[in-house]
Order: sequence, then C-alpha cells, then structure tokens
Amino acid sequence: MQGVGPVNARKMFGGHGIFHDGIMFALVADDVLYLKTDEANRPEFEQRGLTPFLYERKDKVISMSYNEAPGEVLDDPDEMTHWAQSAIDASRRASKK
Repeated sequence: MQGVGPVNARKMFGGHGIFHDGIMFALVADDVLYLKTDEANRPEFEQRGLTPFLYERKDKVISMSYNEAPGEVLDDPDEMTHWAQSAIDASRRASKK
C-alpha cells in the first residue's frame, strides 16, 4: 500500500482497521483484507464476486460496506495502489455525508 502513502493499523473488530490520513479504508479480519466500498466502487468488487464483510451480533448477520480485496493485488504493488486508493476515496465520500 506504499503507493497511497503512509498507512497504519489499529486493533478493532477482533482484527485490525487500516487507516490513511486518519480515515479507515480497510480492515483485516480472519486474515482477509476488506476494502471500503460505496455506490461508486462497489460494482468493480461485485463484478469479481468479492464478498462483503459480514459479522454476527445478537443472532443477526450484519453487512458492512467493506468487500474482500482481490487476492492477486496482495502481490502486485501497482494493483494494490489502485484498489487501496479506490477504498480511500470511498471512505472520504462517506465521511462527507
């Protein structure tokens, strides 16, 4: 993720939240990277069949606006930069609402 600039991780959700400029744009849960999605970038994730982050609370399954990152980007810095930037942009749009 070096291509987007400095990022840091904080423990949360039983995993880690990934932040850039104070905005959470990704999370890692059960060794899976999930990236922030919204109406603008979610279709790219859905076209690849990348599933949303789900968790259970009080016998209810909750879907968050984070989808699994494509596995191949974990080994490709240029592709990771593209997907991470897309997630950062989605987080910025969400913070403006």
